[in-house]
Amino acid sequence: MKGFFASILIAIGFLAVLEIGARLWDSVHRDLHAVRAAAETDDREWSVFSPEVGWTLRPGYRGDVGGYRRVFDPNGHLAVDTRQIADRGARKVLFIGDSNAFGVGTPTEHSFAEATERLSPGLVAINLAVPGYTSFQGRRVLDRALEDLQPAAVVVSFNFNDKKIALAALGPDSPEMVAGVARSAGGPLRILRTCVRYSAICQMLTAGLQRAHLLSRRSETFRVDHAPTRVDPEHYRENLRAMAEAAKRHGARMVFLILRDNPLYTQPVTEGIALLDSARYDDAIAHLRFAVHADNPFSEVARIQLARAFRATGHTASADSVLASGALVTTVFGGRPIHLDSEYNAIMRDVAAETGSALVDAGPTLLAHPNDFTDYCHFNAASHERVGALIAAKLHDVLGGATGTQRGAP
Repeated sequence: MKGFFASILIAIGFLAVLEIGARLWDSVHRDLHAVRAAAETDDREWSVFSPEVGWTLRPGYRGDVGGYRRVFDPNGHLAVDTRQIADRGARKVLFIGDSNAFGVGTPTEHSFAEATERLSPGLVAINLAVPGYTSFQGRRVLDRALEDLQPAAVVVSFNFNDKKIALAALGPDSPEMVAGVARSAGGPLRILRTCVRYSAICQMLTAGLQRAHLLSRRSETFRVDHAPTRVDPEHYRENLRAMAEAAKRHGARMVFLILRDNPLYTQPVTEGIALLDSARYDDAIAHLRFAVHADNPFSEVARIQLARAFRATGHTASADSVLASGALVTTVFGGRPIHLDSEYNAIMRDVAAETGSALVDAGPTLLAHPNDFTDYCHFNAASHERVGALIAAKLHDVLGGATGTQRGAP
């Protein structure tokens, strides 16, 4: 009988060990999957941290970026541009920008930079745009590229990332932000933070300290009107002006490119603002409430405007309440925008006029084809071709007929 019970206990113990092992394996597997997912969300797969600009394209990378396969050369440039960069005799046009200029939403060969090159015989396009970049980073990329590549012209397009909420730990785009990104890039500190984040012991200890009120809980909301912008309107103007002046010093023609956000996303906000400016407060509040509850990239802009509407009608408490957002910023690329594109586009127009720079306003072309947008601000190959045709025509005007621009392009 004792042998029987001993066998039962051994079997139970064996099953318990298997269960514990299976649970440990499942936990580790889930954590590894979470780490991998976080890396993809943060775009660490295709980028490397940089002490000059925060991050750059990863040299030699081959893989997905923005829904399409990309290939980067050993120097961290798009592989399609490697030969043009090395050609000292080529008449170059540099494209400095963010994910739209990079070509998110379309294959690399159909980006508006490549479309411009096809429509401009005698010119080669070199695309130095990087997803997530602001005018702060573009200004620094351009300073170096003007020295190294000596272009005939520069096409600059920034807007969406500039108007995003900045990660609070880093603050607005600045040399200090870049230094903070570089410090977090690797080494033992990053490894330690990752271990702490996924350690079950640390999670249990943290929860216990919080229940005992010995450790404060992380706030799950923040005040939108107190959040820093990655590049505020004043510094956006300063960066554009500096880029125009730098291009002029190096004998390159500056072309500023205006793009637009997806009107299907922004329409409730813009209509609400128009109603608010017309003192139609009830209608404005209805539109802006809808935009807030839509919980999309422009909901934080809607919060700010809805608070304005509440204050105009004497509802101060409601205004304060709606400014509390749960859309926490978790990456160096920033959170949601807190300005509309129209404000920053007006600044670009002003700077172009002030500095004598050329201007391509692709807004009407993009807004005429709203279904070409692939998300809140990126667009497909058809619209990239149209934008490329507009740029090619402008380059034909500012650089002379030698480019051979095909004006009949779509």
